Amino acid sequence: SLTQCEGVNNQSYFCEYGHCCGESQCCSYYYEVWWFWLVWVIILILCFCCICHHRRTKHRMQQQQRQHEINLIAYREAHNFPSVPFYFSKIHLHTLCLCIMQASVLNKGVSESLTDVSL
Repeated sequence: SLTQCEGVNNQSYFCEYGHCCGESQCCSYYYEVWWFWLVWVIILILCFCCICHHRRTKHRMQQQQRQHEINLIAYREAHNFPSVPFYFSKIHLHTLCLCIMQASVLNKGVSESLTDVSL
């Protein structure tokens, strides 16, 4: 498809491809140039490689962390440490304390209600 362009001194010229630019030139659109698509393909391949590398690294780190935890548990079990077991984190201990406190409050409430009933 030919495109008619205005040139110098209102003289027209035709472009067989791209668009009119300058006074007597035809310029390609950037998406019509082969290297534009090559750059995008390279960018996409690099992004894909980075994502794969990140996932592999994350998975390897998780496996190493799990193995480290297993080794710590096994080490503590083998040496019979009298301390709190490894798998009790602060959250677990906090939850355990809350449960004990709630149970004591409930037991106190039940014992008080039983004494009320017996009177």
